[in-house]
Amino acid sequence: MNRKPFMAARGKRVLVSAIVFAILVFVAVFSAKPIWLVRAQTLVTTINVGNDPHGVAITPNGEYVYVANFGSDSVSVISKATNAVTANITVGSVPNNVAVTPNGQYVYVTSANSVLVIDTATNTVKATIAGLNSLGVAVTPNGNYVYVTNSGNIWNNFMGNVSVIDPVTNTVKATITGFNGPMDVAISPDSKYAYIANYQGGYLSVVNTATNTVTETVPVGASPISVAVTPNGEYVYVTNLLGGTVSVISTATNSVTATVAVGIHPFDVAVNPDGEYVYVANGGNRYVANDSEFVSVISIATNKVTGNMTAGALPNGLAVSPNGEYIYVTNEVSNTVSVISTGAPPFAPPSTPILTPYPLLTPSPSPTSSSNPTPTPIQTLSPSPSLTATPSPSPSFTEIPLLPAPTPSPSVPEIPLQALAIPILAVMVLVVVAFRRWMKT
Repeated sequence: MNRKPFMAARGKRVLVSAIVFAILVFVAVFSAKPIWLVRAQTLVTTINVGNDPHGVAITPNGEYVYVANFGSDSVSVISKATNAVTANITVGSVPNNVAVTPNGQYVYVTSANSVLVIDTATNTVKATIAGLNSLGVAVTPNGNYVYVTNSGNIWNNFMGNVSVIDPVTNTVKATITGFNGPMDVAISPDSKYAYIANYQGGYLSVVNTATNTVTETVPVGASPISVAVTPNGEYVYVTNLLGGTVSVISTATNSVTATVAVGIHPFDVAVNPDGEYVYVANGGNRYVANDSEFVSVISIATNKVTGNMTAGALPNGLAVSPNGEYIYVTNEVSNTVSVISTGAPPFAPPSTPILTPYPLLTPSPSPTSSSNPTPTPIQTLSPSPSLTATPSPSPSFTEIPLLPAPTPSPSVPEIPLQALAIPILAVMVLVVVAFRRWMKT
């Protein structure tokens, strides 16, 4: 029996099948999400600000960046257009953190003995609210309230509390207790819950904003210090300063679903507006140069570190621009702000529906435009005496010591799927060629 026609027909079918399979693999690989985008990060520039910059926040239009200078008792204003400081605003003692209202009109600044309100139209202090070592600050997405953590003196068993401020009157409407060294606060996208990191207690408090009561506590890692919520509200990311880790909490169950090892002394945490990546500022060791001083990038899909971004000396705070294009990182030791391109194309951030009416805030009698003024030469602005309340004496602020933390186990770097496409195709071509030569023999 002559088997050549049979073998030839069978060979053709196998060859066609191999080609079709190769095409399908190629299409599937390149239609996948390009996960190498996060590694295409670029340091755009470095901006000098005040001493010991800590918190950073960006206006909703992305045009201005506000930086709390812990060691200069000031807030620097950076123009995105020029990447230069356009104003320095004198505020309270050791300002720690900043938050911008959803309408971009006001910036709330926490300090050792007060919370200050800056009018972004004039970059002047509009009001001062008494506090006691106020640290974290967050504005509800619907704009109705401002939540501020007051740690008191966390080294003298002062349990601390959380102030709820009405942004219309700039008065404290409620004080929530039941914490243990409250440090940072983040609000869910629907404004229904506030999440507070308890540095001393080692847990996350869940606060119902309708009743302003603590409904649950979630144990996390050692010394939780910063909090961020994903845009869809499904997960909360908590940095554990002395644990060198990030705890991932499911809001559906209020339980830890993953723990991600990052660098030494992870401080601030932020989520990209597209909900794909989490950024963590690792402070490293203040007394050891280039010791874990970088920004870790965590994939929300896998909860694994996909890369690290180089910043300045002791990265402390960070914020992502509303369109996800840039990350602004404050560097405490080098007194700078690093502007890093995420490597991803800018996008229009999805609008968050305001579930309850946003309070109509009365701006100062100056420009009525919601956008910030045209950049001007750097000026030093002081709060108006008539607007500044005299707070009661408070204990001296003690900065958190940077104690040695365990070095996280080295993780195996992920290989982008797309990087394997060419080798796979090359191997397939070689297989097909070899098969055809075998058929001719």
